[in-house]
Amino acid sequence: MLKKPDEAMEHFENAFKIDPMDWLHRDFALFRASYPDAKYRDGKKAVELAKTAIEKAGKDADWEYFAALAAAYAEVGDFEMAVVEQLKAIDDKHIHPTDKKEMEARLELYRAKKPYRDE
Repeated sequence: MLKKPDEAMEHFENAFKIDPMDWLHRDFALFRASYPDAKYRDGKKAVELAKTAIEKAGKDADWEYFAALAAAYAEVGDFEMAVVEQLKAIDDKHIHPTDKKEMEARLELYRAKKPYRDE
């Protein structure tokens, strides 16, 4: 959000050393999948992080977790899986209508075989 990706990377790495919570994996996955500057993206790592986040969260994994995994799959070019995971995000009954609209827009990106960029 602050457009300081080097600091963000450092903060993520330090936070993992302290307490690698599920949401930390989720947020770092989204960062590694969608940051506008390719220097900071790593789709393979993003998929790994997002899967770990979902595993750690268990039944508490909500739409944000599946949206992060979808973005990660899109980054590695697996748009079929990106669509599958994005549909899970959209289908979450607790998603706010504003967020749902944004998730639907991302779904259209994946269907068009385009990755999501967090501009």
